[in-house]
Amino acid sequence: VRIVQTDIVKVAVNVPERDVPFFSPGQTVEIFADIRNRQQTFNGTITFISKVADERTRSTRMEITLANPEGLLFSGKIVRVRLTRQILQNAILIPLLAVIPMEDGYAVYVEEDAKAQRRKVQIEIIKGDRVQVVSGLQAGDRLLVSGHRFVAPGQAVNVVSPVSEGR
Repeated sequence: VRIVQTDIVKVAVNVPERDVPFFSPGQTVEIFADIRNRQQTFNGTITFISKVADERTRSTRMEITLANPEGLLFSGKIVRVRLTRQILQNAILIPLLAVIPMEDGYAVYVEEDAKAQRRKVQIEIIKGDRVQVVSGLQAGDRLLVSGHRFVAPGQAVNVVSPVSEGR
């Protein structure tokens, strides 16, 4: 006879070691499971993060504990987990193609009074074709995203298709 507790279950996930610092025990996590051909969402809590990474996969085991009062989840059930590494409030994201690598960092061009002005920027997170700018730009700046590699500071520019905010 094997006695199994099912009112509380653990979900084990392997997290890339570069992402481990973003998580801590006590954080809430969403778990998605197909139950009777319907996707259901559960909330769990991170209860364990291993101190040792797997040398082969460079990932770290993390356990999430959640209540299972109806017994919908069982041992061996495959689930999906949504882990939120970081929430960036009021972040400025720009097209990566607008960034010009310089010897001493990065620059972009903005339009001011119909002239191109070069701005040094500091970038951080690159996500797909977007990059987060942490200094050098402000919300509302008019960024040149096309033809910007062919202009010089102070050169007159003609904005032919302004892109609205939020794009």
